[in-house]
Amino acid sequence: MYPVKHANISAAADGENEIVAAVAGKRIVVISYVLAAVHATAAAAADFRSGTSNTVHATFLSGQADLHDAVVYSFTGHPKAPAFECDIGDSLAINNAAGVDCFGHLTYMVR
Repeated sequence: MYPVKHANISAAADGENEIVAAVAGKRIVVISYVLAAVHATAAAAADFRSGTSNTVHATFLSGQADLHDAVVYSFTGHPKAPAFECDIGDSLAINNAAGVDCFGHLTYMVR
């Protein structure tokens, strides 16, 4: 069994925000997450991605109203039933559309 690790998500920049650094020859496996997506202007999207390859693993939409209208997403998985796996040797990132901010936390393994 691989050790379970935790990471905070604080992604306020537009574009790519690295959450977990790449490990050469290893895969980041996301077990669970809680993610709040908010926006300053128009509603838009954010994606969990493998950093270098840009493989999209999940897409989230921000709320429809003002900055106080966050949309919260969560997934409670298990090491044998994870949310998704990043590409081998890639980091885990969240890519925000213009004006979208994402906050939360996740659990993951490196295998």
